[in-house]
Amino acid sequence: MSAPAMFSMGILSPADWGSDSDAAPLLVGPTADIPKATCPWFRKTFTLPPTATGTALVYLASVGFQELYVNGAPAAPDSVLLPSVSYLPKRVLYRTYNVSALLNPGQPNVLAIWAAAGWGTYPDMDHGIATNAPLILAKLVAPGFTLTTDATWKVAPSNVISTGGGPGGGDSLDDSKAVPDWNTATFDDSKWAVAVTHPLSSYPNVTISADAMEPTRRESVVPAASVTMVATPTSPEPVIPQEEWWGPSSLRPKPAPRVPAPFCGYSGLDPGGTTTNYEKLQLSCPTSGDSIASIDFAVWGVPDVSESCSSWTAGDKCGSVPATTKWVESECVGKPTCTLDPIHHQGDPCVGKFKKLAVIATCKIGPGNATAINTLPPPPGPPTPPPPGTWLVTMAELYTGWFEVHNMTAPPGTTVKFQVSTTVGKTLEFGMQDSYTFGPSGRGSFRMRFAYHEIHFITITGLPTAPNPKDIVGYRLTSLGDRVGDFECSSELISTMYSTTVNNYRGLTTGGMSVDCPHRERRGYGGDGHTSYQFALANYPVGAFFNKWTRDFADVQGASPCPPGTRTQHPTHCCFTPPFTPFTVYAGVPGGFGTPAGTGLVPNTAPTVGGGGGPAWGAYVVNNPWQTYNTFGDTTILEDMYPTMVKLLAFYASHTQDDGLLHPWDSSQWDFLGDWITPHGSESKVNSPENLLFNNCILHYITTLVSRISGILGDSTAEAKYAADAAARAVAINKAFGNASTGVFVDMLQTHAVMPLATGVVPPEVAPKTWSNLAHQITVVNTGHLDTGLTGTYFMTKLLMEAGRNDLIFTYANKTDFPSYGHFLALGYTTWPEQWDVANGQSLMHGCYNAIGLWFVEGVAGIRVHASEYPSLTIRAGVDAGDITWARGQRLALHGMAFSSWTLSSHRFSHNITVPAGGVAKVLIPSANGATGVTEGGVAVGSAVGVTVLGVTTVNKLNYLALQVLAGTYSFASTWSR
Repeated sequence: MSAPAMFSMGILSPADWGSDSDAAPLLVGPTADIPKATCPWFRKTFTLPPTATGTALVYLASVGFQELYVNGAPAAPDSVLLPSVSYLPKRVLYRTYNVSALLNPGQPNVLAIWAAAGWGTYPDMDHGIATNAPLILAKLVAPGFTLTTDATWKVAPSNVISTGGGPGGGDSLDDSKAVPDWNTATFDDSKWAVAVTHPLSSYPNVTISADAMEPTRRESVVPAASVTMVATPTSPEPVIPQEEWWGPSSLRPKPAPRVPAPFCGYSGLDPGGTTTNYEKLQLSCPTSGDSIASIDFAVWGVPDVSESCSSWTAGDKCGSVPATTKWVESECVGKPTCTLDPIHHQGDPCVGKFKKLAVIATCKIGPGNATAINTLPPPPGPPTPPPPGTWLVTMAELYTGWFEVHNMTAPPGTTVKFQVSTTVGKTLEFGMQDSYTFGPSGRGSFRMRFAYHEIHFITITGLPTAPNPKDIVGYRLTSLGDRVGDFECSSELISTMYSTTVNNYRGLTTGGMSVDCPHRERRGYGGDGHTSYQFALANYPVGAFFNKWTRDFADVQGASPCPPGTRTQHPTHCCFTPPFTPFTVYAGVPGGFGTPAGTGLVPNTAPTVGGGGGPAWGAYVVNNPWQTYNTFGDTTILEDMYPTMVKLLAFYASHTQDDGLLHPWDSSQWDFLGDWITPHGSESKVNSPENLLFNNCILHYITTLVSRISGILGDSTAEAKYAADAAARAVAINKAFGNASTGVFVDMLQTHAVMPLATGVVPPEVAPKTWSNLAHQITVVNTGHLDTGLTGTYFMTKLLMEAGRNDLIFTYANKTDFPSYGHFLALGYTTWPEQWDVANGQSLMHGCYNAIGLWFVEGVAGIRVHASEYPSLTIRAGVDAGDITWARGQRLALHGMAFSSWTLSSHRFSHNITVPAGGVAKVLIPSANGATGVTEGGVAVGSAVGVTVLGVTTVNKLNYLALQVLAGTYSFASTWSR
């Protein structure tokens, strides 16, 4: 007899967090003397009645991270960084723990919680309830016993300090401050302070919700490949990112002997700088009494600093020398010193493009001074030897997660520093730094706890003896459950692309959202997300994950990350001090980006709010629910997200002009991007024809989907309205950008054929010409390579696959030279970098190019799932995919797992399939003669049990026999061959 099943309800209302119906729920937080960066310990001792046996549950909400211990034992030993990220000013998540086996009825017990501010320190969330992070709200429910957070809980600082915003930065562990057994029932906490209480009613705008998705977990182990002594130092300076404007860093002049020459200055990142800090460029006449007389040269983009400043020229830098020079003159001439703050010069597009500023100035010599001074920094000298005890650890592969170092020895009080990088020759990138301080024993181990990194190299400084590689272990962290999809084929190159996409995607899904990259921005970009969701739905059980992450976008819709009158230090965090108006009033800040508060516009990232993009990014709130519904057949996500979709379309309608086209609502490129990071460059000119075409195609596409969704949800009026809106927009797009005689939209670039075709804009009579243009561009003009970026690659792969053009996808997938996926693999990458031209990117694990992943299982193995069609499962072997001779794959379908395995020889085609129980599939078997020569299990297909012959059809100029197949496992064969 099997064990009885059970379930329980979660907490349904805020009042339920109290100990009884009359008790006001209280959160507890640290005392004022515990800094926000310190990760505090909370605990509550209690005696459990002897009768309190049976199921006992702890509901634990936290503003920040939580680790729950019961009588010294972890309540969730396999889960980390709990709960998932959410938009804290609006929603705080709780986890539920079954602690029945950890409690001792009739004896003293303790609930102990190790907490960290976590995402409560992230600039776009650090307001409202998050200003008091970390906060804990707990409730233990056992038979006949209830315990809640109240004024009797104790708190003390732990020996871990968390640095950086959110889980960025690192963990600093000080074993000299360790407190043994702090989480056990016998520990004496009489000297601990009483925790500060915060009434839940003080935050009426905050919803406490269940964290109803898979937790972040240690999915697999990554070993250390080698440990070597560092003979010469690697550069500690972080790489400047391409996708965001950091603003200038401080001038780094070094005084030189006074010579009759102008002085020069340039801005650059300070070593160890992070994305949350930037500095201004300050020009100063080096001698008291001098004043700046003239600005001889000013340009965005730093020339070769090894040259003398007299040889500096604009070169290939941004061509705004006169305008930039005029601005610098207005700020500096006549002053002994001046500060150049690009926040006051964001109208110049060069600011965001090159990020560094070079200036040559001449000072007017004051009384008693003879000449000007050249403050150009001298060429760098020989490298400084590394400090003793510096070791470079190379992990076996690039991954996202944690590392641990065990069995270290050093004198008590010694601090060891761990600096993390993804790039050969770089010691530290993007503030990924941790430390460990030895306690009295002089022996210790370090493990990460409340941060995570993107890791390939770890530089250890301050450790007297080399660590044993066996004592260093990495853990890959992900929020994904166990993979259910799979793929393999006769092409080693194509098979490796699949495994690389798997590896890349799991590295982007730590903490409850899909990020652009795990180390630099770490934001939940909708644009990067839509490159991956069809791949994810075919390969992972991501239904709960996507329900949660799409809700994050609904939570931030119309939200502004900062309250009125406040600011952050980073422009991509959306808040500015005067002279610019904060985004809480309007988002139209030149060079910035954000959300006009109170509107239906969806930010480009969620729940992190800040970040650049445009309609293709916000369209995630339509596209993901649509694809999730089509995988699972559950309309819940459509119903939940429908109000968000309607408000978003209303915002776009309000910015649709008399020409029937959507136009930018502000002057920022970051709110109206086109195809991002293509081989020929990013489409970032706000009012250019290509951006208008791109974004109006996106709007047409999601409007069409919302029409279909309205019909599925039973609203025929809305269905008709959005269908009419989409039709009108298609007419406007064709009028403005299309040429009916040639089928060309704007120009012959791949993206500009893909977007009208993939979004249904091209009239049927024009479509063959546009298709011909696209095929010509791929096969002839681009010699079989793709020329698309983040969004264009997704829509091109989706378009070609759904149109049955596996041949064209194979053409660009089978390349190994630039630009191609095969080129990345030829260079040795095990994840997908940020840019086709790797040298110009800053991330070696990025979400831009995951779109190829949707092709493998669906296109080559041939398993397509679509709940809005009947039957919802279609299986067609990708025999038109180049020279592939066999493929096998599996994926989750509406009713369970579907399998496809096919082989092709010179005289025979074989196809084994499984249709899950309760399902029905349409199966296409290649055949030149209809049912003649087609068998199932050795029997003529017309006589096979569970199989109905539907007729013949043509896909991509190949003839197929169409079958309706009931649930079961089948072995089909035909005499067809290439």
